[in-house]
Amino acid sequence: HASMGDFAAFDDATKLGKRIFADGLYLSITCNETFARIDADDAVVASAGTAFGAYRLERQAAACAAWPRGVADASLFKRPHSDVPVLLVSGAFDPVTPPEWAEEVAANFPHSQHVTVPRGSHVLDGLSGMDTCLDTQVISFVDTRGTMDASCFAEMHNEPYRTQ
Repeated sequence: HASMGDFAAFDDATKLGKRIFADGLYLSITCNETFARIDADDAVVASAGTAFGAYRLERQAAACAAWPRGVADASLFKRPHSDVPVLLVSGAFDPVTPPEWAEEVAANFPHSQHVTVPRGSHVLDGLSGMDTCLDTQVISFVDTRGTMDASCFAEMHNEPYRTQ
């Protein structure tokens, strides 16, 4: 329905406060852009001896086998370069897109600023300061075209776990 311009299901879910995970979009991207570029056999060998072994690889391979395939545009894999100010925010504990990757990307954007949230992971939800620090500083970066005070990111923290 969305491919034909009908986004009612997304609108309805959002109004009801439901979280939307677009499985089709996820598979379209991962199967055609990411998983298609790895040597799955080598990845299975590399996963031997790890806590989960090849489980994730096998599940992804099965999902991709059942999903319509496309060919990713080769330009998607070229590193962009721009003089436009770019803000890169990483979580120090991100196992998916670690801060080192943002540093590599930053090299192509001479007016970039990379901030690593010390207690952040792949998603920063649940940390304090989302509205008073993150939102405020992102707005500042956009409004000033590249200037912000990143000091508050060091103060963002998880709330204590409830034990009762």
